[in-house]
Amino acid sequence: MKKNKNTIYKTLRPLAMLYFKIRYGGQTVGDAQIPKEGPILICGNHIHSHDQFMPLRHTKRVVHYLAKKEYFDSKFAFFFRWAGCICVDRIAHDGKAISEAVEVLNQGGAVGLFPEGTRNTLYSKKDKIEEVYPYFKEDFTKEEFVEAAKELKVKTSQINLLLELKNNNKISEKEFKEYFYNVDESLKELIKRNVITEEEYKNSLLLPFKFGAVSMAQKTNATIITYAIYGDYKKSKKNLKIKFGEAFKVGDMPLKEANKKLFNIIRNLYIELKEEHEKENK
Repeated sequence: MKKNKNTIYKTLRPLAMLYFKIRYGGQTVGDAQIPKEGPILICGNHIHSHDQFMPLRHTKRVVHYLAKKEYFDSKFAFFFRWAGCICVDRIAHDGKAISEAVEVLNQGGAVGLFPEGTRNTLYSKKDKIEEVYPYFKEDFTKEEFVEAAKELKVKTSQINLLLELKNNNKISEKEFKEYFYNVDESLKELIKRNVITEEEYKNSLLLPFKFGAVSMAQKTNATIITYAIYGDYKKSKKNLKIKFGEAFKVGDMPLKEANKKLFNIIRNLYIELKEEHEKENK
């Protein structure tokens, strides 16, 4: 990133943080220890388009977030460029974006990305909506179905598990449709019925992780900073929280092992926040 863009970033940052605080609030659980220097990769789960603001509140460093190409094609493209984002063409499996991120890390900079690769929300995934909607077309228009998925906060990852169970004849189509209205509790019930394991349920809380984060960390000796976000992007709910976890270096770990470690850290942080929320709302 050019020096003048760093200046723009540092000018915009306090304004963006103020906007976020006023609109959404948000709390931090525990300590947030983000190194002030050296290459770092900031990694967490992805539930909303504004997820990057939560970890950015805890560092004044210029963090180059990987952002999908569609943002750079929108009328707000100037903002993403000024914010130092790295453009990713997900359809083309963009090697240019990875090279740019690696260069930032090799220069001792900070990169932010979401290892899930995309938001874990059914309503925002057109291809998954096309796959699931036919089961509900007698009950909803497509627009109503999308709105229902948004209101119910249905996770793509959990719908994927239900689809797998249905396709393997472990649940019926009727059950699949019923479970849509309370996916999380339905999956917990399937644990009790020995249809799925507790581990399968826990893994369904996140999408499978891409290998980009651990691969870049290994190539550049960068430290991975982990966190999880849980809650609603509505200040009236007052339940939006972030929790940071173990920071680690990949070193000579096999990438599969490193990716599993990263997934488990973020998954477990998410579960801790989720259980805390459920306890507070009993």
